[in-house]
Amino acid sequence: MLDEVIRSYNEAVMDTDRVRALQVVADAVEQGLTPEDIVFKVVIPGMDLMVKALSEGFDTNLAQHFMTSQIAADVTEKMLLLFKAPPEITGRVVIGTAAGDLHTLGKRIVIGCLKAQMIEVTDLGVNVPAEHFVDEAVARGAQVIGVSAMMVHTARGENGALKVRKILKERGLERKIKLVVGGAPFRYDADLYKLVQADAWAENGVSALKVIMDCIAEVKAITSMDRLLAAADGEILDHIPVFCNLLDQGARELGLSIEEYFSKGEHVAQAQLKMLEKFGHDNVWSLFYVGREAELFGCKKIRYATDGPPNVEDYIIQSYEDIANLQVPDDISTHPAFAETAKCLEILKREVGGKVPICAYLTASMSLPAILMSMEKWMELLMIGDPAVRDMLLEKCSDFFRKEIEAYRRAGANVLVYADPYGSTDIIPMKLFKELSLKWIKRDLEPGGLDGVVYYVGGARLNSVVDEVIREVGITTYYPGPLDNITDSMRLIGDRALCASVINDIKLLDWTPDEVRSEVKRIVQGGLAEGKKLFFGTVVMPYGIPEENIKAMIAAAKEYGRM
Repeated sequence: MLDEVIRSYNEAVMDTDRVRALQVVADAVEQGLTPEDIVFKVVIPGMDLMVKALSEGFDTNLAQHFMTSQIAADVTEKMLLLFKAPPEITGRVVIGTAAGDLHTLGKRIVIGCLKAQMIEVTDLGVNVPAEHFVDEAVARGAQVIGVSAMMVHTARGENGALKVRKILKERGLERKIKLVVGGAPFRYDADLYKLVQADAWAENGVSALKVIMDCIAEVKAITSMDRLLAAADGEILDHIPVFCNLLDQGARELGLSIEEYFSKGEHVAQAQLKMLEKFGHDNVWSLFYVGREAELFGCKKIRYATDGPPNVEDYIIQSYEDIANLQVPDDISTHPAFAETAKCLEILKREVGGKVPICAYLTASMSLPAILMSMEKWMELLMIGDPAVRDMLLEKCSDFFRKEIEAYRRAGANVLVYADPYGSTDIIPMKLFKELSLKWIKRDLEPGGLDGVVYYVGGARLNSVVDEVIREVGITTYYPGPLDNITDSMRLIGDRALCASVINDIKLLDWTPDEVRSEVKRIVQGGLAEGKKLFFGTVVMPYGIPEENIKAMIAAAKEYGRM
């Protein structure tokens, strides 16, 4: 049946018979062909057939171009209403006729072709000021501005494409938005598009489809690493970087138990890559769970949950006497307990290295003792214990951290999350933070430098110490806690560093997708109101968060984190 529908539809389109084409589609739906098949197996291939006819020099006329596009757009819009799930938008375009020009036919053909390819089109109409083209492109996150001009003076004039280009340059948008032109003057002078400083031109409305799709692909080729580096410079390419701690979810993605999943580096790497493709966020994680660092010190007992991350079951420091006997591994890179982590990083580096930030979680020397001896015993030693014993343990933990961060860097991690809950005044008083924490932060990070280091305080609050860390240490990326006010964080940091807008992701377990979107909007817009050195982040991302909430969160972060 499908072959007959395709043949009948294409014949009707080439005959410019709109009524017959629509009847073919209606009959096909009634006979059981899905709306998705109508669009993706009939309409879009029909559009491709017209493009092929043009490229191979077949005799086609303007009426055929017009009717092909209008029928395709009409059918697509009707079928989209019947889709089981909304299709993915492949790009966004704003289009209009240049200032001083009132012609619309070519523009209508282009719009029809684009809509049939799942491209979101905003028609700005005729006589469009250059500023309006750019403002709308920015507001809608468009990758392409299309300027149509049918008269020589509107094609070449200072208020048309030339002015659009000027504004794009002034606003630093040339990497983010492509400028495409079309109309009769450009057909008669194939180099005219260069004179008006456009990125490309299209000979006719149908061929404009491929030109614009190529431009969209070029802009969308922005990598996650590009986004992160731009954000660090206070620039937003298409949207702010969106970081997610999707680590435990990998077990569910692969259909494995938590213990099976974390037992192999290739499991974690495979899941990270699958979820990257599935959710479209901007980072991957190396193999890590609380207790992984304890294993490098010799811990043999890890407790595995069925629906959450592994944790230490037996602390390796049972008494203060054990501190003196604690041995720091000579070389973490070759340590058996690091082998699966190294394997995970090897895969991630091979598959997405240089394109996607690869994250590693490293516990600061001031916080690592809580994993080795329990929070209670560490707090006791820290606050009322023998300072000499305390400093002995801190020195060993710092020596370990230095070797660990070197191993991670060597293996391919380039976003190094310096996790230090004890670097927050939620845990210790400011006096102790200044006298002790800052000293060990500096010692931890001194040998390898600050490249790629992110200061992270877990669920604790950052704002009370961030100015001290910037001034005393110089770290250039910060991850506030979910209870920090992002507006205050951005004001405190200013343009001195990159800052995360962090969601309280525990609530994602129970929120609806609409509630997720609302909260993402609040924290992202609150951050961007104070500056552009911003990215989006999560904290623990519990195993049980519904996938629909993860998708809603990431989509909202991209939408509200645009230019």
